[in-house]
Amino acid sequence: MKCFVVRDLLPNHIEGLNSKETCAEIEQHLKTCRECRAVYEKMRTPLPIDEKPEYETVEFAKTFKKIKAKIYKGRMQAAFITLILLICLILFAQLYRISVPYDSSIMKVEPYQAAAVRSRDGSCYWESLDNLDFETAKLVLSGDYKVFNQVQFAHREKKYSLDIEAYGRTIRRGGEAVKVIYFCYTKTLWNHLFPHGEQNYYSYSRPAIVYGPDCPIEDYQPRPCEIYYLQAENIEKLYKLSDEEFDAQREQAIFVWGGEI
Repeated sequence: MKCFVVRDLLPNHIEGLNSKETCAEIEQHLKTCRECRAVYEKMRTPLPIDEKPEYETVEFAKTFKKIKAKIYKGRMQAAFITLILLICLILFAQLYRISVPYDSSIMKVEPYQAAAVRSRDGSCYWESLDNLDFETAKLVLSGDYKVFNQVQFAHREKKYSLDIEAYGRTIRRGGEAVKVIYFCYTKTLWNHLFPHGEQNYYSYSRPAIVYGPDCPIEDYQPRPCEIYYLQAENIEKLYKLSDEEFDAQREQAIFVWGGEI
């Protein structure tokens, strides 16, 4: 068998694709032909795996390290932004107040009597007759301190869930002076979402709403008073309304209490 024929058949011979007779002839030829045997040995030798140069390996490690650092930095920034947003949401929920619908079963306006007590510096404050000490009670009985009717706003609700907003004004209606007071209970969005605590009784006395910031003058005379529940945020903004607009708010409010104080 000629050398060129053997060399053409060597790939099939290595793969075992030739017939037995052909394989025998090739083996016999390889024993006697050094050149064909060298070609055969070279064909049988596995090709070496290309190894990347060392500088490419170092560059890849640096690139991978940079990518890893960017991913870590991005995660830290995302975590920080998430934390800031969470804090802002919590603060908003704890500060933002929403009005509460009127519920006559837990919201009351209760009349009581209080004395206009003067301190040593001449300032005046209100003291319920139920809380007078002995010396103050004596002055009340002697007529030194005048007693006036008062009202307090009371509610029975879960702890720390409600606060009160109120605003009052004396207006002229049909030639008569009438004290009109609007009030509303509010609670924070946080307490609305996460109510807590036991049901408790709370009362709020607001004499300044009824009489103004100072104690009544000596010749003060009781006058008709009407108290309404007006479900609205920022009750204090009612001061911007005219007397007619202020009185017209009764149409969308709920009458709660009326009397002379």
